[in-house]
Amino acid sequence: MRCKSVLTAAAIALACMSSYVQAHSPMENSKAGDMASLVDQSNLIFLGKAAKIEYRNARGDKGEGPIPYTIVTYRIGKVLRGKAPGDEITLRILGGPDGSGRFLTTSSIPIIQQGDQDLLFIGDTADATCPLVYCEHGRFRILKERVYDTYGSPVRAISKAKVLSRGLPPKEFRTVRFPTPKFDALMKNPAVAEQLKAQTMPIEEARRRYEAEAPKFIELADEFPSPEKLGDAQKGERPSTQREKQAVALPLSTFLAETQRLVKRSKRKPLEVKSIDPKAEIVVAKLTTTAPQRIAPPDVEDEYKAYERNDFNPVIRK
Repeated sequence: MRCKSVLTAAAIALACMSSYVQAHSPMENSKAGDMASLVDQSNLIFLGKAAKIEYRNARGDKGEGPIPYTIVTYRIGKVLRGKAPGDEITLRILGGPDGSGRFLTTSSIPIIQQGDQDLLFIGDTADATCPLVYCEHGRFRILKERVYDTYGSPVRAISKAKVLSRGLPPKEFRTVRFPTPKFDALMKNPAVAEQLKAQTMPIEEARRRYEAEAPKFIELADEFPSPEKLGDAQKGERPSTQREKQAVALPLSTFLAETQRLVKRSKRKPLEVKSIDPKAEIVVAKLTTTAPQRIAPPDVEDEYKAYERNDFNPVIRK
């Protein structure tokens, strides 16, 4: 996801509203959807709602700019594993707006918005990047009592403790929004300052127009080809059957029942989980560059065939 600030001729209009396309597959990680592993590695599993979102910058190393983090406080509903630190828990996740019209996202870290309802598998809240088990794969999204994977694709079934998901996200999951920066903070963005200079607009006039016309939030939307052009969203094949197109996401009650079954099977005792201090100094994760591992895509076709043979019963066991 990329975004650049631009100044229109009429006023300074922050346009981080460029559309972007997600190029993820729910099966692109060897651990994606491995419910048994997710459960066993989790120290806390809970259903919750993102009640409060804050954004803070960490100071980068010499030569680096600020590194934004999202501070999210969840109101805890149902606990499935471990002990919650209270009625709420605050988590810190790498990424978000830096306050000057730029923001940081990565393909492996989820974007969480206020009001999101999620089932979270928490590993270590002290992690400098992401507290979730397998990060993005430790989050399942809930909408209208149905379950979707981290990318918003409908969860169709659980086969042998493996989550099977495919399809386009519902429209509710296709837009993210961030607060629009204040004018003075925006002027610290070199790209914006350069554009203002090129327009030869007096700064006080620019401030007046920006404060009058800039939107309250910056919104970004996912764009997808039509189903006829897309075919199978996760595998690049021809369009799925009509029955698959119309399939709905797994009921939350079914997903929770399977999660609880796996919790009972886990032999590892969960560790204590603490809420982070939202005002504490953020120690930035040290990023390193490595060659990507070659991971053979798992063969899920047999599992989908088993799903169909099972009269689309969403829980398939040996």
